[in-house]
Amino acid sequence: MKRLFASVVIVALAALTAPVIGMASAYAGPVTVPGNSPNAKLCQKNGWQNWVRADQTPFISEEDCVSYAAHGGVLTARTALTVLARAYTNLDGVGEFDAAHDVSIAVLTDDNHDGVISPGDHVTLNEYPTTFAATNFGTFGVTSHVVTNVTWPITGSVKVDTDTGAGFQFTEQPGFEGYNEYVVATHAVVIQMGDSATGSGDNLSVGPGAISQPSDLFATAQSNATDDIFLDVDLNVSAPV
Repeated sequence: MKRLFASVVIVALAALTAPVIGMASAYAGPVTVPGNSPNAKLCQKNGWQNWVRADQTPFISEEDCVSYAAHGGVLTARTALTVLARAYTNLDGVGEFDAAHDVSIAVLTDDNHDGVISPGDHVTLNEYPTTFAATNFGTFGVTSHVVTNVTWPITGSVKVDTDTGAGFQFTEQPGFEGYNEYVVATHAVVIQMGDSATGSGDNLSVGPGAISQPSDLFATAQSNATDDIFLDVDLNVSAPV
């Protein structure tokens, strides 16, 4: 009886052990690291800003892009984006923005392709004038900002909060154009540009604390010129009813 019992136990143990070994073999093999995917590498070093998903929806960060690409998502080149608002220096003094001659300060693009300003759209910064004559320009250290909230404080003006904590306001009204950057958490205006066509007083200031990290800071300057070239604003959408 003892020998028979021992034999049964050995057979039972062997039966139990066999599937365990089989399962271990089935799961053996290398583990894929998302960041090592060739497509995922395209998202690195700010490359994520150049790509969108197959349905043209944008990424909100490098990590978002890497995760999508590493899990089989198809990276697609951005199609031409509609400009919803732009602040720029009109160096040639002619008409609307001309990339060949003018300098873009900030542009709000319709990354959602829905025709309105909405969360997910982008504010992209370039350079800004340091004088009313626009003879010198400063640069921004943080250039890409994703819209998280939209408000319309007054007719002909739009304000957007972004994921970086910076907020931006574009204003285009009869006789006045303005561009501001503010800190969302405190509502403090840290960059202020205003151009009055009536000569009532233009202003240009870049103060400390701006999340966009401007290269050149200077106190408020004022001018009584009727229409300086340092700032023009095109607001290409209307406030929702």
